[in-house]
Amino acid sequence: MTVTPHFHQLCSSDFIRDDRWLLYFKSASINTTNASTVASLFTGDFRSSSGSNLFTLMKTLCETAKTTVINAAAVFDATKLVNAYPMSYILFENKTTELAQQFQQETQASFQILFSQLSTVIRDNQFYSPVGIAPNVKASPDRTQVRFRLRIMYPSGSNCSCAISRNCTRPLGFYCSAASCHSINSQPNITVPGMYMGCTPIDSLLVSTLTCLYNQSCIQFLLDSRLFDISSKKLPIDPRGVNTTALDPDLPSQFLPNFTFEPL
Repeated sequence: MTVTPHFHQLCSSDFIRDDRWLLYFKSASINTTNASTVASLFTGDFRSSSGSNLFTLMKTLCETAKTTVINAAAVFDATKLVNAYPMSYILFENKTTELAQQFQQETQASFQILFSQLSTVIRDNQFYSPVGIAPNVKASPDRTQVRFRLRIMYPSGSNCSCAISRNCTRPLGFYCSAASCHSINSQPNITVPGMYMGCTPIDSLLVSTLTCLYNQSCIQFLLDSRLFDISSKKLPIDPRGVNTTALDPDLPSQFLPNFTFEPL
C-alpha cells in the first residue's frame, strides 16, 4: 500500500516562488543617487511588509506541510501489516482503510500541533507583528525593569486591542503617501479583496482568503496598484514578477476560493 500525497495548488503556484510573485515585494535595481526617487511605503501597505509577510508565510506553510506529509508517508510505506491468521478480503480491506484513515488523522494532527505551538509562541510573546501593534518597550529610570505595553489596533468599527483579542483585523490594501495615511488608525485607500491584516502575520493569514489569487483580473489589479500614489517615484518591479498566473478554480479541491485559512 503506497501513499501518494496531493497538495493544494497554491503550494506549486507562482505565488510562493522567489522568481515570480515574491518579486512583487522587491524593487528592481535603481540606477540613481537621488534619494527622493525612492518610494517610502507605510509598513501596513500591501506592497510593504504586511503583504510580503503574508505570502512568505504561505510559502513556509506549504514547505512545512510537504515535509510533514512526505516524512509521514515514508514511515507509513515502510509499515508492514502482520496478522497471526489469514485475513478475508473484506477484513483486509477494512483494515487497510482504517490504517489509511489513521495515517491521515495523525499526519494532520502533527501539522496542526506544530502550527498551533508556533502561533501561540508568537502571539503570547508578541515577537512579530505588522505595523504599529508591536508592544511599546519602556525601561524604568534605573534600567532594572522593562515594561511592555501592547498597543490598540483600529479595525473597521470599534477599537480593538491585540492585548485582549487576536481577532482584531482591518482590510489589507494600499495607503496614500501622505503622513496622515500612515497612522495606526488609518484605513487603506484601496483594499485587496479577501485579504486582511491581523495582530500578527499568522492571524492575518488565518482570516484571509485566496479569492483574489484565483482571478487573473485581480492579479492585474494588484500589479496596476503597485504604483498607487507614488507614480512620480521609482518602484520598478522585476519583469518576472509580472508574469504570475492565477490559481485555477476548476482544479478539484476541498477548499473553495472564498475559504479562509482558519480551518488550520
